Amino acid sequence: MKVLNEVQKEQIHEILEKLQRLREQKSLSIEDISAQTLIRPTLLKALEAGKFEDLPESIYVKGFIRRYGDVVGSDGNALAQYFEEISSPPPPELESEEENDDVEEKVSKYLPIFLPYVLVLALLVTASVGLFYIINSRRNAEPIASEKQPTATTVNSPTESISTPEPTTPTATIPTATTPTPSPTPEAISNTIEVTLELQGESWLRVKVDGKTEFEGILKKGDRKTWKGNKQVFVRSGNAGAVLVSLNQKQAKPLGKNGAVENMVFTLDSDW
Repeated sequence: MKVLNEVQKEQIHEILEKLQRLREQKSLSIEDISAQTLIRPTLLKALEAGKFEDLPESIYVKGFIRRYGDVVGSDGNALAQYFEEISSPPPPELESEEENDDVEEKVSKYLPIFLPYVLVLALLVTASVGLFYIINSRRNAEPIASEKQPTATTVNSPTESISTPEPTTPTATIPTATTPTPSPTPEAISNTIEVTLELQGESWLRVKVDGKTEFEGILKKGDRKTWKGNKQVFVRSGNAGAVLVSLNQKQAKPLGKNGAVENMVFTLDSDW
């Protein structure tokens, strides 16, 4: 069997060490495993020792791991799926996602900075229109009174003349409009992506946050972990049915079906 690099060897050794540990816990010999799986003892010994040069092609080794795991009480199908994933080259879509990180970073960098200025400008325009409407409506409603000035009246009598004084004209008071206070700027929109994984069974997982691998390994039933990112959180599982995913503290959902290998990318626009 051909192994691509040292990282793959270490990951495959983790599977083989787990199988050997479970066999020893059940007090089973290589011959016992051979009798139940119909795999030759020499191949089982080479498998546990990690002698990849003595093993057949990886498609056959995948079947060995599945049968071995079922005999010792583990999830043989999940282990076989995990082995198939780590013994194969990475899928091309993952490489393309990493190459486009720079473009996504520029878009997410400038958009949140520009948005608050647009909101403030909209509020100022709305306040100006409202102020203009209030001033005009009050001026149109104010009656314009035109009063005539009374003239003095002279009464002639044999002894004296009596003059009626002119009354003073009252001054009308025009109320002034009060400028409304602009509303406060809305709070900044959160740009954090929070992904929580809760294991209902055993599964291999790889988690990338903003293009950087934050976790890679096997989680067991009952394990719960949370990762936060600014651009995206990528999750790959070897047993998707055992993984419950919660995005931004929403209701958790299964990542996929039992035994299935699933990839999922969570972004700010994700609807999960």
